[in-house]
Amino acid sequence: MPELAELPNLRVIRAGGPASVGGVALARGLAGLYAAVIGGPFTGATLAECALVSSAGHDLVLGTHRVHGLGFMVGWPFLGAGAFGHDGAGGSMAFADPRAGLAFGYARRRFPSPGGAGQDAERLATVARACALARQGHQGHQGHQGR
Repeated sequence: MPELAELPNLRVIRAGGPASVGGVALARGLAGLYAAVIGGPFTGATLAECALVSSAGHDLVLGTHRVHGLGFMVGWPFLGAGAFGHDGAGGSMAFADPRAGLAFGYARRRFPSPGGAGQDAERLATVARACALARQGHQGHQGHQGR
């Protein structure tokens, strides 16, 4: 049986695209997917439903606490309420934060941390969200002044 880090590179895995290990994407593609979700035809109510907790508890496979909405992970402590997305076994992460107007995608070139997003992805996501919120505040301030 191949190691988890080897699976995404196997032809049979890439061809079949099995759930939980078969997703292979670039960060740009992941961010584009979430940008389409928050900038597309979905209403605010639908986006809010994506972030509602559907299940929470101990993940028997990963050995960690996980919180899921309907098809997405939710409740990341470094993101705001309303954010939803998913992390990947190789340290990757992608999410939408409708309140911040942020679609985020991060994919690693190497497979350093099986079991979810790495600390580097969390730090980058935290900074990206802060920048998006600061930009919103700046734009809102300018709009208030009529510029």
